[in-house]
Amino acid sequence: MDVVCAVLDVGKTNTKAGLVNARGEIVRLESRRTPGRLRDGLAAFDVDEIFEWFCDRLASFAGDFAIDRIIPVAHGAAAAMLDQDGRLVFPVNDYENPIPGPIDTAYMQARPDFSETGSPALPLGLNLGRQLFWASRSDPECFARVRHILPYAQYWAFRLSGQLASEASSLGCHTDMWRPDENAPSSLCVREGWAAKIPPLAKAWETVGMLRPEIAQRTGLSASCAVHAGVHDTNAALFSTIAGGGASAVLSTGTWFIAMNPGGSVAGLDPARDCLANIDVLGRPTPCARFMGGRENEAISAGAAAPDDIDEAIDTIVRNISSPCRPSPTRADRSGEKQANSST
Repeated sequence: MDVVCAVLDVGKTNTKAGLVNARGEIVRLESRRTPGRLRDGLAAFDVDEIFEWFCDRLASFAGDFAIDRIIPVAHGAAAAMLDQDGRLVFPVNDYENPIPGPIDTAYMQARPDFSETGSPALPLGLNLGRQLFWASRSDPECFARVRHILPYAQYWAFRLSGQLASEASSLGCHTDMWRPDENAPSSLCVREGWAAKIPPLAKAWETVGMLRPEIAQRTGLSASCAVHAGVHDTNAALFSTIAGGGASAVLSTGTWFIAMNPGGSVAGLDPARDCLANIDVLGRPTPCARFMGGRENEAISAGAAAPDDIDEAIDTIVRNISSPCRPSPTRADRSGEKQANSST
């Protein structure tokens, strides 16, 4: 039976469960729409449904593969706020909820400068600090019960292992909560008292604990199955390049399209153009630029399947946008031109 690593990848749009073998090959992959729910008219991620779905996937994989470790991966604009017993105090917020105007204005005055964090001011709840600020101002009595603030990937590590940890790439992705130059919480984080609630740092690849016994029993996995700290999804894509010797540019695609320049300088980044410094798994700032390409593609395609013949699809697009007075040649026309040119 092949020994494999299980990956839980919780994205804004889709959630995936996959298995990767020792050669880095994906040997099984299942996906579903990330489930959400409403509470008091606000959207939140349904973490219980995600958990149940992932446990079911693990159980279905266990008959064919020996899973010896689990790595959680998640997007960066969510956090779990837990009480002293490890229960959620607030739902895991959907970052597309609008922030009330007065709170948003106060946050803009309180947030650190781009020069400190490498994090631009983003709309809605895309700055994780803005979400925490909102929770602390909208319900201070409830927020006072928060003992642990976990980045989203590390929440899943906790859910699977029962162990608390945080991780640099998850804390340093447009959150307003991290100082790359000091590898430490930002001035906002310290001033608001959040830094004291963030668990100690672990490396993304470090084992934080073993799979909870009840999950092992339910899924058929070994009780010695390791759970790693986990990683921000964009930085998971980046790390394969770093580990492989590097590249001048990496494009991570999903709900967001993020262009990254590993090893590049963050000097001169323009926060007004959604440029930012993501922190890689080694704690180093990485210059990035991004836009919501996956959402735009979804809107344009309206759920249509990819074409069977991509060349023909490109020809059709070119013809449709070309001048009606001079239609663009089709692939067959170009083939004929090549033959004519080669015979002269």
